[in-house]
Amino acid sequence: MRPWHLLPMVAAATLFFVPSTGRGANCVDYASYLRITNTIEVPGYGFDIAAAEGLAYVASGTAELHVVTIDNPDAPALVATLNLGGNLRSVATAGGFVYVADFTGYLHIVDASEPTALAVVATLPVPGQPNGVVVAGDRAFIAARDPDLVVVDVAAPAQPVVVNIIQVPGVCEVLTAHDELLFLACWTYGLVVVDISDPDEPVTRGTLPTSLSGNEIAARDGLVCVTAGSQGLKIIDVTDADAPALITTLALPDYTRGVTFDRDGLVFAISGDRLQIFDLAVPSQPEVIAAIALWQDPRHVILLEDRALAIHTSQFLVVDISNLAMPPVLASHPIRSNRIVLHDETAFTIAGMQGVYILDVSSPLSPVLVGHIPTPDWATSLAVKNDLVFVGIRDRGFMIYDVSDLAAPVVLYDSYYISAHPMGLALQGRYLFASCGDFGLEIYDVLRPEQPELVSTLDLPYYTQHLAVQGDHAYICPGFLVVDVSDVSHPFITANLSSLGYSRDVVLRDGFAFVAAGDWGLAVVDISNPHQPEVVASAETPAWATGIALAGDIAYVTASLGMTVIDIGDLYRPVTLGGLMTTDSCAFPAVVGNLVLTTGMALLTLPTQCQVTTVVDTAPNVPRIALSQNVPNPFNPTTSITWEQPWPAEVRLDVYDLAGRRVRTLVAGDWHDVGRHTAQWNGRDESGRSVATGVYVVRLRTAGAQASIRMALVR
Repeated sequence: MRPWHLLPMVAAATLFFVPSTGRGANCVDYASYLRITNTIEVPGYGFDIAAAEGLAYVASGTAELHVVTIDNPDAPALVATLNLGGNLRSVATAGGFVYVADFTGYLHIVDASEPTALAVVATLPVPGQPNGVVVAGDRAFIAARDPDLVVVDVAAPAQPVVVNIIQVPGVCEVLTAHDELLFLACWTYGLVVVDISDPDEPVTRGTLPTSLSGNEIAARDGLVCVTAGSQGLKIIDVTDADAPALITTLALPDYTRGVTFDRDGLVFAISGDRLQIFDLAVPSQPEVIAAIALWQDPRHVILLEDRALAIHTSQFLVVDISNLAMPPVLASHPIRSNRIVLHDETAFTIAGMQGVYILDVSSPLSPVLVGHIPTPDWATSLAVKNDLVFVGIRDRGFMIYDVSDLAAPVVLYDSYYISAHPMGLALQGRYLFASCGDFGLEIYDVLRPEQPELVSTLDLPYYTQHLAVQGDHAYICPGFLVVDVSDVSHPFITANLSSLGYSRDVVLRDGFAFVAAGDWGLAVVDISNPHQPEVVASAETPAWATGIALAGDIAYVTASLGMTVIDIGDLYRPVTLGGLMTTDSCAFPAVVGNLVLTTGMALLTLPTQCQVTTVVDTAPNVPRIALSQNVPNPFNPTTSITWEQPWPAEVRLDVYDLAGRRVRTLVAGDWHDVGRHTAQWNGRDESGRSVATGVYVVRLRTAGAQASIRMALVR
């Protein structure tokens, strides 16, 4: 029996947790750990990559060779594309030339002395199907399937000559050279070791029959690592080239495609959408020292000084490997759950057939189980108001519980069957809003929780998920449906951003919606006009984004491979700081003080992002609008709002309440020159009426920039 199955039997218990070793701080700088620093689009399938002198060359798997500048590896740029025809499978570079293996039967040699004006100097017909190429000295060695090894004299790159063709066992697809030896991975046979001390007369030294996928091979100091697809990574002893011996097969979590060594002998391996780093100090016992989630199953990886470059379909990724460490998991609690909802210092977690667990999280490092709500079927959603908990139940509707005594919840209402299972619940005032899968939106009056009344229903175009309600509008996933609920008896759809696809979660703040938008990652949507919502920015996450929580200028986005931390201080230019890859998937996050709780296969306690970060913004160095804090603040009745702009532009300055409603427009798109400007607000709305005491947001927008501050009006 799994540990979490025992939890309902315990009236009050401290959950088991495993603290991280030697980590005392509850906030960290996620930008100082292993992290992705940038991605760019590179067309094609990303079959191979090579780098030299500040340039990376990508064999696309189609007809194109791409050139990417990596002088500043955190700001790569695609600068040239050369159409060579055929099917480009492998690339190597030496002496200012690029050598490309074309699967249709050619070796292309390209002069790269002018990276933006590549010139083909030779196209050499090669027998077989060239799939891999390496250059050693003035010879190019090509793994060409059948025949298996072709040797080409490239002393004069414009006049290459085939000097030998060698048959070796199996069908060999990839190869690498090290210390006058060639190592070939042959997927129908195994490993073949070839002596190239006389490069024109290669001699087969040793073979090792073993199952290999032939995606990539790497060699260093008597060791060879070869990818083996679903089997993982083969680690082979080649200190005796005549008798290579399998040391171990390292099982990895997914299909293994790419592998390389760094200068210290560490192994970097791509398994599925993960980059994992191993220490082979004891080759029979590889030690995992770090891992990071990437995107969409990269094929290959190469290393620079302190960066790794990985490629896959249409993506070129840069990973900061200067610190081979991961942010700490401060605690892990054996409770399997999905969504988490906080209410003061109590957390309610949805646990499917196990119902809802109630946790005291006043000490998030060691939450205490204080109660349990059993449910008659799968719990799907949850909302909390005061001492009431509303739980969506699969194929049953929803139930309402009185949790004034957390240890003994009492059923107040059981719908038995009203609708399909509500996938999202939200409360506003006396109304409960339920997004009910295929049944659309249902609105209930729950003023009398013992006898809720169905007020209205609305058919929606999608199978709905989570939702959020603010003011007169409900915002519903997937996609981004906006529903006018100003008259709860007659709700209607006002907008549909279907481009956001299979979004899973939405959080509202200051006139913006923050959406965990599936393969989009984080999407930032301007909802100042709910009838015309606009996606103003997005930030990718390494895996499918499922949940989101906000704390200050930081967004915590959970996904199937962990959590991504994003700086949203500038809503129009969110910056991914880093993240944490977890063994099990993370479903939804919640911020408790200076800690983050994430649900999934376990309840994890993670550090928050320290507000001062060392991240380097690799975006172009563009001056930014500077919006100063209003003076005075708090104020009554008038305050001054000052900004400084580095370019002349039309400026809009608006005041919003915390529900995202526009209260007053102070500057309506007027032209302003470079310099310092000031506007006044007298605490009145557009109709001249005094507004109530409270916190208001002033937002400045101009071409290419935006900024906002909060200000407090005290009557």
